[in-house]
Amino acid sequence: MKSNSYGGGSAPPTSSIQQTSSLAAWERKAIKAVGSVISFWGFKENHGRIWCLLYLRDIPLSSSEIQNFLSLSKGSVSMLINDLETWNIVLLYKETKPKTYTANEKLIAMIVHVFQQREKGLLQRTKIQLKEAYEEAQKEGAPSNILKKIQLMLKLSTLIEQLLTTLTGLSPLTLQTLIKRFLLS
Repeated sequence: MKSNSYGGGSAPPTSSIQQTSSLAAWERKAIKAVGSVISFWGFKENHGRIWCLLYLRDIPLSSSEIQNFLSLSKGSVSMLINDLETWNIVLLYKETKPKTYTANEKLIAMIVHVFQQREKGLLQRTKIQLKEAYEEAQKEGAPSNILKKIQLMLKLSTLIEQLLTTLTGLSPLTLQTLIKRFLLS
């Protein structure tokens, strides 16, 4: 296990913030902020809260520890952890009981994976529905300006899909370089 900012190393810390069962004020603020963003993106707020807790703590935590820190039910944590593992956002650290989890710290790769799985499917469904809408509008004799608007939306969804494909096709190193340049400008 890697060293962390609270003094942990290969052995669990003996006296650090990780051993408290409550969160520091700054942790609560960060966890709330990340939960809000994740919720805005269409996930559950608690998905973001769990990831952020694991990310900030920087040591593997069990489901019961996550429960205690975030005041969540056992069933809720179990369901949320399963979702997060499926999305490759939370990683199983130790499979023996109790299982422990860590945050996926490869932020760029993680975001790209989510985009590939979720947004690409959404865009494909959107294109199919817009094509169907266009065909139905055409059959019903919709005005040409309306048909043009539907075509424009279809072209836009195709463009967004192509941009997403290009973005997700870039190597993680190239993406990291682009993001660093964007953040530093």
